[in-house]
Amino acid sequence: MSKPPRSSTGFFAPFMALFLLFVGVAGGLLGYSAWIQNDLARQEAQTAVEQGLERVDSRLRAIAAEYSVWSAESLRALLSPGASPPKQRLADRLQVEHDVPLAFLIGGDGRILGVLSEDAPLEATGAVQLEGGLGALLLQVPRQDDQLTGRAVGLVAIQGTTYAAAATVIAEPGGMAGTSASASGPVLLIAVPLERELRRELDVSPLLDELRVLPAAAVPPDGVAVRPLAGADGSPVGQLAWRPAQPGERLLLRLGPPLAVLLAIVGGLLWWMAERLKGAHGVMAERTAALARANEELAANAGMLEVVFDTIDHGVSVWDSDLRLVGWNENFRRAVGYPRGLLRADAEATALLEYRALRGDFGSREPAESVEAEVKRLRFSGSYNFEEVTADGTVLEVRQHELATGGVVRTYLDITERRRAEALLQASEARYRAVVENQREFIVRMTPDRTCTFVNEAICRFLKRRREELIGHQEFEPIDPLDRGAVERELARITPDNPTLTLAYRVDKADGEVAWVEWTYRAILDENREVAEIQGVGRDISELRAAQEQALHLAKLASLGQVVAGLAHEIAQPLNALSMASENALMAYDADGVEALGYMRDKLETVRQQSERMAKIVDHLRRFNRADLPGLEEVELAAVVRGALMLSKNQIALDRIELLDEVPASSRRIRGRPFEIEQVILNFITNARDAIIESGPPAEGKRSGPRGRIEVALLDRPGRSNLSIRISDTGGGIPEGHLPRIFDPFFTTKELGKGMGLGLSICYRAIAGMGGHINVWNIEGGAQFEILLPAVEDGTIEEAALIGAEGFEA
Repeated sequence: MSKPPRSSTGFFAPFMALFLLFVGVAGGLLGYSAWIQNDLARQEAQTAVEQGLERVDSRLRAIAAEYSVWSAESLRALLSPGASPPKQRLADRLQVEHDVPLAFLIGGDGRILGVLSEDAPLEATGAVQLEGGLGALLLQVPRQDDQLTGRAVGLVAIQGTTYAAAATVIAEPGGMAGTSASASGPVLLIAVPLERELRRELDVSPLLDELRVLPAAAVPPDGVAVRPLAGADGSPVGQLAWRPAQPGERLLLRLGPPLAVLLAIVGGLLWWMAERLKGAHGVMAERTAALARANEELAANAGMLEVVFDTIDHGVSVWDSDLRLVGWNENFRRAVGYPRGLLRADAEATALLEYRALRGDFGSREPAESVEAEVKRLRFSGSYNFEEVTADGTVLEVRQHELATGGVVRTYLDITERRRAEALLQASEARYRAVVENQREFIVRMTPDRTCTFVNEAICRFLKRRREELIGHQEFEPIDPLDRGAVERELARITPDNPTLTLAYRVDKADGEVAWVEWTYRAILDENREVAEIQGVGRDISELRAAQEQALHLAKLASLGQVVAGLAHEIAQPLNALSMASENALMAYDADGVEALGYMRDKLETVRQQSERMAKIVDHLRRFNRADLPGLEEVELAAVVRGALMLSKNQIALDRIELLDEVPASSRRIRGRPFEIEQVILNFITNARDAIIESGPPAEGKRSGPRGRIEVALLDRPGRSNLSIRISDTGGGIPEGHLPRIFDPFFTTKELGKGMGLGLSICYRAIAGMGGHINVWNIEGGAQFEILLPAVEDGTIEEAALIGAEGFEA
């Protein structure tokens, strides 16, 4: 196995180590140089501070020497508040020219003879308070033979401020300075603020910043250099604090960015070099790995090729550009029928083809001619397929492919059994087609989008169209426009889970005739359980449909005959009212006066109202007796039920049967055929009446009362999609064994000659055509029928009702 190429991180590690070492050394050198510069700056700043102190001392000594020749009286006059202008100018000279803000004239007894401050000269009366090193400074004035002879310089603290002070002996009258006979002669003490003097001396120095003189007890801030300040007696009088300059930081600021840029450039160069080297190494590694994989695949393919050659169903032969046999498998020998000893490496194609030609595999041609033709076929460039039939009848499928080396590969597959199966299948299809073509039923096959793929002769004769006019077209069947939408919606419901469907609808034939057909469709699924085709078997039901409509009309007539007696009583009432109103009007006509005219007008109004009542009854009866079936319309179901009760209540009353109704004044609307619903209700009421009559006469003691009871109720429950009409009776019920077959055509429980069994079947189909349903069950003492009809508000049920309106049956 070849080694995998090194990762980018692993390959770059040595270069990264060198780069980091270089960065560390450069950074260390730069930091060390900055530290050296900062240390040198600190030492130089210390030296500058010491030199500044020395210069302050020298300046004070010079000022003290200048005033040491003055007499005590002159200085005292100079320092007194009432000094003359010339003397005052001398005081100004001390403060302005020498910038000495504070001076004391101290007598030999230690008392202050005069004080000069920046505010005003004051006359002092007290002794000098020897605090902050003042006394010690005076004691340091040089002496000779116990006489003060010179000057002394030191630091003192006056009122919390550190001053640099100089004390000098003042000459007594009649003598020079330092020659006074008194052991404690007058002394002049001058003082300047130390911080101010040092700032003046060191203001231009670049070696230190923030020079300050702090009290002795103050805590200096962090990062500053501190030098303790002591008075003449060694006691602390303050602290000198300053912040040394940091030239190393400026060095870092100056050299840091260029060094960082340089390091970035060097790092980038190293990274680029590493990437280039890594790319070259990766290419070499990939090529090495690819070569190793190719060798492994070559070895594996060689082994696989041997396995494939031995196990493949095809016979394989490989020929070089000179048409010499290079390789073959055992299936090639068996398929073609070569002896084992004939096949060998480098065998020429002409010798092998000559063996087959002599055996008769190439037909009746001469062997030489057959060999020449087969050699030409072997030399044909490109790829192609053909079939061969050997002398023993074996059918071989031969596929030839040209190789890049100029040779060819041929595969041989024995397809004898396939060809026999295909022949049998063709014969079976021919028999199937003959059976289908001779069928009287219609047979079609179509794709899921209703594109016709096959029709038999029967549907061509029925539609009076040629086969070419139907196959390949989606609108191959001329469905009546009234039914087309419903049919398309129902066909879309065919799925793998709902593969069958039965439909009845109208078609428009080529001669203009409208016919009824009934189809049973079944989905044909493919290997993925998807609908590949839909096959339909249909028949012409026009005559059956006409018979059903005729039976429905006859049932109407039968119902009509049964209610005639009740209607006669219903019409007799308005006729009697008309007769009486007419006679009264004639009598009023013979009378005189306004009252007679008003009376006659009332009677004529009665005539009009009763005439309208009879007209409504007759119109209702006429529409009920119509033979045609109109389309669906929106109607209020309560009004329909009340119309059926109006037609039947008088006849039921004549039979001494109590008719109870629980019909609300109004209800939701439905889509249906109102008179067809009335007929269904009348049919159920009539059957209930017959059941009550056949159940026998009423019991003793009840002969004067009703023989039975029929209840009609309309249930319109909010939230329900259906409205329910329930008709119940006390006629004894239906045998349990008859309930499953009660709606079958021609099934009846009546005696021979009293019924055909079409009543309930027609009722069931009529309600189903409106998207409804009929249920039946036994109750105590009788039976109950329930008619369910969908309300208009429910979209799904409304669509079902629409299908029924279009004449569709499922």
